[in-house]
Amino acid sequence: MNIKKEKFEQQRLNFNYVVKSISAPDEITDLGLKEDFDEWLKYRRLHADFLLKGSESKFFQECEVTFDEMDTIAESVFFVFHYGPYFTLPLHFVKKLGYSGASFILTSESIDFSLVARCAESFGEVLEPIVIDPSGLFVKKVLRAKKRGHCIFILVDLPVGSDDKSFAMFDTYFGKIKHRLGYMRIAELLKQQPVLIVPEVSDDFKTMKVKKINVDSHENVISEYTKLLKKNYRHFERVDELARMCSFTQAI
Repeated sequence: MNIKKEKFEQQRLNFNYVVKSISAPDEITDLGLKEDFDEWLKYRRLHADFLLKGSESKFFQECEVTFDEMDTIAESVFFVFHYGPYFTLPLHFVKKLGYSGASFILTSESIDFSLVARCAESFGEVLEPIVIDPSGLFVKKVLRAKKRGHCIFILVDLPVGSDDKSFAMFDTYFGKIKHRLGYMRIAELLKQQPVLIVPEVSDDFKTMKVKKINVDSHENVISEYTKLLKKNYRHFERVDELARMCSFTQAI
């Protein structure tokens, strides 16, 4: 077995392990796992194609996107998960909602930094990373970005493999999950309403509804995360590695 096939097989095994750990036993079949894994691979290819081609990607060109009452959230900071076509949201907000650009708030150690840099290159639009610093000067940068008409995003779930040390373990229906802290405090410092943005895409990737959910605590955010995970784990970017972030209670 060559290296590429070995990696694929390990990815499949990891995916199956996580799905079995977060699902009830009577919800899982071998055929269902295979179909779910194939669907997840399609989602990952969509991700890769968008990063490569940006607004010229087939998905961005052909997917019909609708927004849920986005005209009411001018004074908001947007929370997003590594879920669905989250990587397209800044570009959609800029091109379709009239923002002049987008800014991502990141930690200096965040492995999402490289992703934001790649997205900025793909977008051909203003996509600015703003790094959190101990002195708090990043708040002024965010406020300046808001004055320039930027939408502000924060990835609030820890990416798999992150070395971000600001986290806690939260209870879920499947055990415990490591989750990023501090973003509620950032929203408070900015005096902005925290709004979770959820891009729900159809299985054929032809339509996407961008929904907003007002949240006011870490527990609210975790609740929404686990609802999505239970409903559609196939559209979580790194679900195959979720075991590294969780303590599962269900023995496999």
